[in-house]
Amino acid sequence: MLTHAATATTTSPATGILLMIAAAVTLCYVLACWLAPFGYHRACRGTGRTGPKLRQPCRRCRGTGRRLRIGRRIANGLADIHRDGTR
Repeated sequence: MLTHAATATTTSPATGILLMIAAAVTLCYVLACWLAPFGYHRACRGTGRTGPKLRQPCRRCRGTGRRLRIGRRIANGLADIHRDGTR
């Protein structure tokens, strides 16, 4: 345990390691959202088709088999707010 002289509080070295791991995972997800904003649609398993014999196009993904990632939706929403606020 490390003791800080000014505050007399103790911190564990594991806290810093956990913060670095969380930052690395977040950075990787942001990079994935930037490079590949679309993921496979789970309802149709990426085929774009639903139904008993996979004849009908999937209504949720409109037959593309792709969906926009949550992180990309958040980034697009923030970009819209920024664009609307700076007009």
